[in-house]
Amino acid sequence: MVVRERVNQLLQQLQLNGVSRINYWLSALFTDGSLSMVTCILVIIIGIIFQPDSFLDFYVLTILFVTVIVWSIATLIYQYILSFFFNKVDTANSFMALINLFPAYIGVIAFSIINSSYQSTNPDKVFSNVAIIMEIVISIINPPYAIMGIFNALFTVQFIKNLLKLDLDFAFLLRFNSGISPLILTLIVDAVGYFFILLWLDAKKNQTNAGDIHTPTPEMKEENERLLKEGDEDVYNEYLNIKSNYTNLPISTLQISKDYNVKLPSNPEEKKKIIERTEYKFGDIHKSPFRRNTYVKTAVEDVSFGINKHECFGLLGPNGAGKSTTLNMITSTIPQTTGSIYYDGVESHIARYNNISLGYCPQNDTFWKELTIREHIKFFLTIRGFSKELAKEYATQYIRCCKLEEHEGKRASKLSGGTKRKLCLLMAICGYPNQVLLDEPTAGMDPSTRRYVWNIIKETKRDNNTAIIMTTHSMEEAEFLCDRLGILINGRLKCIGSPEHLKMKYGEGYNLEVQSKDIATFHSKIIEEAGLLGNNYKKEIKSHDRINYEISIQKGIGKIFDVMERCKASGMISDYTFSQSSLEQVFINFAKLQITNNDSHN
Repeated sequence: MVVRERVNQLLQQLQLNGVSRINYWLSALFTDGSLSMVTCILVIIIGIIFQPDSFLDFYVLTILFVTVIVWSIATLIYQYILSFFFNKVDTANSFMALINLFPAYIGVIAFSIINSSYQSTNPDKVFSNVAIIMEIVISIINPPYAIMGIFNALFTVQFIKNLLKLDLDFAFLLRFNSGISPLILTLIVDAVGYFFILLWLDAKKNQTNAGDIHTPTPEMKEENERLLKEGDEDVYNEYLNIKSNYTNLPISTLQISKDYNVKLPSNPEEKKKIIERTEYKFGDIHKSPFRRNTYVKTAVEDVSFGINKHECFGLLGPNGAGKSTTLNMITSTIPQTTGSIYYDGVESHIARYNNISLGYCPQNDTFWKELTIREHIKFFLTIRGFSKELAKEYATQYIRCCKLEEHEGKRASKLSGGTKRKLCLLMAICGYPNQVLLDEPTAGMDPSTRRYVWNIIKETKRDNNTAIIMTTHSMEEAEFLCDRLGILINGRLKCIGSPEHLKMKYGEGYNLEVQSKDIATFHSKIIEEAGLLGNNYKKEIKSHDRINYEISIQKGIGKIFDVMERCKASGMISDYTFSQSSLEQVFINFAKLQITNNDSHN
């Protein structure tokens, strides 16, 4: 379960909604431990039924009860630690049992051989010191073994008791050479020690720490400052605004970058070329400026932006431009290499998540497949501080608002793709979080459902003090929902502003598209002879009866409409459209600057 929750970003969802890591592990331990102890008790009951003489003893039952508790805790914590070494649920299911059982069986065989070699004839010494020490070592390395050792010790002691007609008391059972107390004490030490290892490993692998974030070198700072000043004025002004006002913004990033470690190619010539490289462009492997003998690829470089309350900020860019990496850094899925990410003015690696109200809808559907829609929403409302009664009431309202009444009792795994996206969106926005991150929230939805979800997002932004960051490939969606947009190209922010501002600043004027049976005559008489568009236009023949003109003009728009209406009335053209350059065209023009992997190799 913990592997599935980590791989499917459910663990991250819980963290972003204020569930501390230690609370997560303790609750997992309580739940799994309860199930484990119930299973062990059922096994003991079966043993009592078939071997009453061995089990129906107060001392034996006491030892078994204590063993079940400490063994379950130590073994489960050990499993949680092992889970960090698996990134696939199926692989974990296959190998975890093997990792647990194989060393245990080897230990049993080794114990039998060693104990036989050093066995004492003294009945007070049930097992040899060497064999017990070996059991302690095996139990430290592999806690699941300990319960086998304790059961073996109990049955051996019972056998000696019946064979020699001895009256064995509790003190005898707990002697070192009886082999029980050493293993129980070892399990207690395992539980404490492994729990601290678990917390350390979790903090290292699943959380952003101060040690993960580096300070840029003076040369890097100088170069980034130069590029900002020489680049887009709006981007530079955004950087200056964040630098001085990040404490007043719900979410902000200041000069964040991300380098991914990579291996050098095996080809000697390519390897030598990379090692000797002093300058690089986006997509190139290069030396890390922060770690010796480490080579990296830069995915995001010097990105700064901030979002106000009641604002939706759209992060656009072609594939490979750094959108997902940027969002993953903001959600602490991965640590940034340099720079700062702030939640309400507090750096992300310092902020306590139980003081943050953050909803996240990742690109991939994340949910517990065993829970229903209603159970998901009630759960997220509960961990966001709502009482059970209010969570039930609000869950009903959210379900009704999204028209999910007929699906509310279905398990999440049984829902259609569009309904799953609705569920993920509801998990992100329910409870009125102050910050919401949406990664392609309407991917895979039909047009009518998409429009419905857009309205939900707009209402969330309008009615709550919510700051929204979203990524999308749909320019229509970006223009409808976003107050401001930022376009990432080659890992850097190339422009920022409202959709209208970007169209006015980077758009190529207007588009005139004409439909005519004789486009050659229209072009000759109206465009060339009459000079309707002047000399500053681009012509594109789209088909035998359609032609498009890109026009850069500031005045005379009324004249164009007048001429086109006369042409239409005379029958020279059958139809026409005249519009401002679209946001999609602006995006395409920027996307042409994106360096692909092939470009970087060339």
